[in-house]
Amino acid sequence: MSGKTEQARSSRVELIPAGHRVLVRPHNTSAQVGSIYKPEVAREMERRGTSVGILIAIGMNAWKGFANGEPWAKVGDEVVYSKYAGVDADDELRRLFDPTAERLVYMNDEDIIAIVRRYIGQALLIG
Repeated sequence: MSGKTEQARSSRVELIPAGHRVLVRPHNTSAQVGSIYKPEVAREMERRGTSVGILIAIGMNAWKGFANGEPWAKVGDEVVYSKYAGVDADDELRRLFDPTAERLVYMNDEDIIAIVRRYIGQALLIG
């Protein structure tokens, strides 16, 4: 196998938000994604001017100017943000980075309004 073929197979794209920005993969806005129904809370938030998505990257200066400078959200967290926050990532970059995502949105760290935690009884659901 040639070096170029091997390199092409193992290559990947990494999108790193600049400065205080973060990158979010919004949830699909329809009530159903494939055979899975979206939770009513997510659909209600969208109707009220907020959106829900998964935080997938954090810039190196995100949240540095607030309190102790420690990020209060981490990659993988489900977050709530203003419906009109941020800028959509270029389609070509989005397809290279995450071909399954309908959208990727760059936004300022302060545009994240809340983190969504889901519980069943006393147990926190992870992911």
